[in-house]
Amino acid sequence: MNFDGSLENYFSKGGYASLAVYYKKLSDFVDPNNATLYDFSDLASNLPPALQAQIGTTQGVFRLPTNTGKGHLFGQELTLSLPFANLTPALDGFGVLGSIARVKSKVRYGNGDAITIPGFSKYVGTAEGYFEKNGFQARLSYRYRSKFLAEIAGLSANPEYRVAKPEGILDAQIGYEFLEGPMRGLSILAQAKNLTDRPFVTYEAGDKRLVRDYQHYGRDYYLGLSYKF
Repeated sequence: MNFDGSLENYFSKGGYASLAVYYKKLSDFVDPNNATLYDFSDLASNLPPALQAQIGTTQGVFRLPTNTGKGHLFGQELTLSLPFANLTPALDGFGVLGSIARVKSKVRYGNGDAITIPGFSKYVGTAEGYFEKNGFQARLSYRYRSKFLAEIAGLSANPEYRVAKPEGILDAQIGYEFLEGPMRGLSILAQAKNLTDRPFVTYEAGDKRLVRDYQHYGRDYYLGLSYKF
């Protein structure tokens, strides 16, 4: 069973506000580390008799991905896009964009183990302030997500799940487009990404001191030119 619904209101001078609710029922979710008992007698018969005697049994654990998971996803999202011209003409060109989402998810495998859906944070929020007028534009945006279950490569590239720390990333950009004169059609855009310089960090057993994966990306800066005719 799936359900999607939303309430939306559009403003007279652009922009809107909306509230969305959704529910998804999940089936055949992949368990990447499913384990089952398997008879390895065909392989064991190729071993020397002395080694077969040491093993003692041909029964062993065999791991392989299986579609044993079932669960659900339930979320709500509030979104606002508000050009300030709706408030007063003096603020024409200024505006804000923002959203906040809350998601609850759960998957239970055939062996009884339960997890949240990998990659889904319980809380996700974005906020952006901007100015756009007469060819000039400037934006400052911030993205936040709470802790989530991350999938990383384990031994022999087998996927493993670890809790990832919350992330908050700040980006900025500024640009200008020439609308008149001999340089008409030329645009200049400067961008700075990940100004908060947040690393991707996962940890084990619910203890943030037991860091398993640490990836540091650093800040990125870009300068671009474009021309249209």
